[in-house]
Amino acid sequence: MKFLAQASIAATILSVSACDLLDAPKVMKQMKETTENMESTTGTMFLEIRSKESRDTRLKEISAMEASETFYNKTLSAAAYFKAFEYQLYTHNPKLENARYFKELRFAAIKEFMRQANHYLDQTPADEMSPTSKDEAAQNFMALAVAMHEVHDYQLKLVHEKGVEKLDMFKLIQRGLALREAYNDYEINLREDDPRLLVLQNHDTATALLQARVDMLSAMIVSRVSDINKDYSNVFLGIPDLMNKLKKLYRRWDSNFAGLERAKRDETLAWAREATRSQAIMNRLGEDYQMNKTLRKVFSNMRRTVTTDMGRQSGNESNEFDNLMEKLLN
Repeated sequence: MKFLAQASIAATILSVSACDLLDAPKVMKQMKETTENMESTTGTMFLEIRSKESRDTRLKEISAMEASETFYNKTLSAAAYFKAFEYQLYTHNPKLENARYFKELRFAAIKEFMRQANHYLDQTPADEMSPTSKDEAAQNFMALAVAMHEVHDYQLKLVHEKGVEKLDMFKLIQRGLALREAYNDYEINLREDDPRLLVLQNHDTATALLQARVDMLSAMIVSRVSDINKDYSNVFLGIPDLMNKLKKLYRRWDSNFAGLERAKRDETLAWAREATRSQAIMNRLGEDYQMNKTLRKVFSNMRRTVTTDMGRQSGNESNEFDNLMEKLLN
């Protein structure tokens, strides 16, 4: 692109007459106009390429998620799907794109995501979804719910370098739900192109996603700290007979959190923190969270980790984990 711009400027110089060459201001003006036109063309091409590639990536990752046989792999594809939304790749460069375009990208992202989520809800209604379900639509819906907080590395780079706000789908949904009462009471008005109005128009879907997010994170925690998957991988697989396995935990059982390798303790703690954060957000928004009955019974029977023989750091982690589990139940 730089070469094309230079060539165009050279052509501009060659096209002027000898007399024009004596008119330096005229030549400079023509060169400036040529450069601006090239920059505009280059910018348009960049945005068109970015839009196509991000769209292609999302289609590919949704297909990969639906084809995955394990829940863990579904979440990996769901994470890549969210990172590929074009608003995540917004440059914050006013010479290339402006704030209105950024708003349009957010609106388009919510519209596409809600359409995808509703596609799964049309197959399996929210009240029939459960972390223990064998249903593929439910598993795909929950994978998306778990991954809503994912952010592209490019956006994180701008957050650190330019101090721009970190923005994910989870936050976009929160912003919309936060206005529900004020909008219903006619205290505020929202334009039809406002991303927050789009969330409110899909209120039931948005709350189903939040509910599924907390439930699925909780199920992943159970799978990690209990022995129900001791004959399988140590990540939550969405195994068809998980319901039967959970019945083993209807009696008192010991959490194995303290016995996990440090990396897995860190990951499990991250799940627990995110589950309780999501629960708190639901409650703050007036969307009362009710834990899945099977999971509630399982967690109620979990015995706290004994920390007397543990080091200070691992003991603190175990105490934090137990406290987070208590918050989930309250």
